[in-house]
Amino acid sequence: QDVSDEQRYLVPKAKDGSVFDGKCRLGKGFKVGKKGDEKYIESFEEALSALRDMPKAYWRRPSPTSGVPGIVSAATWVHRSVDELGLGSAE
Repeated sequence: QDVSDEQRYLVPKAKDGSVFDGKCRLGKGFKVGKKGDEKYIESFEEALSALRDMPKAYWRRPSPTSGVPGIVSAATWVHRSVDELGLGSAE
């Protein structure tokens, strides 16, 4: 079984189980970086690249309870498919 046709990304996963995915998009794009040093990046792939370049990846994602974007940091990195990330198609 060859599943290499399916595009997969290595994405950061926080301690709370949330991953950097399409749901992390805010109005102006994806907000990445440590608190006080955050920036918006429009493209998922560009934001993911910025996260990879950080000593420790930080990003905002909607709170599972309130929906308010909160900052989390990477505890580990995991592989996810485009569908699992809610991207629909590669950007």
